[in-house]
Amino acid sequence: MQPNKIQKLAKVLGRQMRKKNKSVKITESNGVSGNGHVHDQKSYVSNSNPVVRQLRMLEIYKFADSIDVLIMTLGTAAALASGACFPLLLLVYQNVTDALVNYGKLQQIADYGLQNLTNVSCENGGFALPDTTTSPIDAIQNVVKWYIVLGFLSILFYTIAFSCYMVSAERQIRRIRFLLFRNILHQEMAWFDVCGKGKLGNMLTDDLVKVNEGIGDKVADFLSLIARMVGCLIFALIKGWKLTLVILAVAPLVIVAFNLTIQLTIKYNIKQIEAYSTANGIAQEVFTAIRTVTAFNGQKKEQTRYAESLQKVPLIGIRKGVIIGFCQVFSNLAIGIVFTAALWYGQYLIKTECRAYSAGILVVIFIACLNTTWCLSQIVPSLEKFAEATASGSFIFEIVARKSKIDSSKEKEGEIPSTLIGDIEFRNVYFTYPAREDQT
Repeated sequence: MQPNKIQKLAKVLGRQMRKKNKSVKITESNGVSGNGHVHDQKSYVSNSNPVVRQLRMLEIYKFADSIDVLIMTLGTAAALASGACFPLLLLVYQNVTDALVNYGKLQQIADYGLQNLTNVSCENGGFALPDTTTSPIDAIQNVVKWYIVLGFLSILFYTIAFSCYMVSAERQIRRIRFLLFRNILHQEMAWFDVCGKGKLGNMLTDDLVKVNEGIGDKVADFLSLIARMVGCLIFALIKGWKLTLVILAVAPLVIVAFNLTIQLTIKYNIKQIEAYSTANGIAQEVFTAIRTVTAFNGQKKEQTRYAESLQKVPLIGIRKGVIIGFCQVFSNLAIGIVFTAALWYGQYLIKTECRAYSAGILVVIFIACLNTTWCLSQIVPSLEKFAEATASGSFIFEIVARKSKIDSSKEKEGEIPSTLIGDIEFRNVYFTYPAREDQT
């Protein structure tokens, strides 16, 4: 054995001299000897795959630095602002609707010569007279410009929020990927025997993609939806709490319909993909060995096998179409029930409480409640992405934090003999595969 190789081997053995579980006798011609430690290989099966603790939501940002925190703070403020723009748009929409209704009332009064008409009591089915101090056209022109302003601000804020979270996520994923790869390279060989190559490759690709989605643009979407939902709910309650409570009482039907449609669509899409993947596997197998298939005249047999693998695809497609159609009917029915409740009770409130309710208020309350239920149904998929990100990040962070039992990067640790000349003899050293204890 060459001296440089002996020196490297001595360094590795010297690092183990601090632990005293088992002894390794090193006999050299110059009399240098020492006691080292040999790890119990059977413990790797349990220690290499410990029970991974589920990450909390904020723990997934463990590798964010101060710049990332600043970027995410800016993105959070922008996402909340983008969601808050929608209730303000409803306020503008209410003013435009009331102005149009006011214009219609003035036209009716002028056509039928009712200029001397006075207000009739709301309790008797009366209505409030239109405002004659301001022209309806001027009123519309005064408020319609805010559509452009609020629309531009909504786009600007959402772009800032989306960009900030995407940039921060890429910075963190790049840092995690580097630390994960470096720590994997420094693990001992026994750990690789238990962990498996496929699992490591999946961590560096699929799991990191899931973490990226969970800390990236999905967070901006989630915060924007939360701000929009809360803003619409508060806006509707302020404008007319009675009508809002009636609409929200039947709104869960819309949420159930939306989520049912999404879940069933995903379910049958997965079934179609699995069915096509079986057929694609057969086609790939045949094309890879096309010479063998042709040599044994197996074209017809392979055609039959390929056709049989595709028999389930039309059935899945038909079943998917029928079920999604029923879900769409249920969604339309739920929205129709909400429409009916809003219009029936809304017109009653306009007749009995005409000073508190108007056509514009009725319309914007309905839109606000419908947006509240829609945002609530869209939040569920975002929460699923967060759950996937924390589940994938748990094992990744565990690997990043794992200390190797034999770390080759720490060359200066342990006791290193100054000289080493001669033969090396190992005594009482036993070896078993960590994943195969019955083989030695």
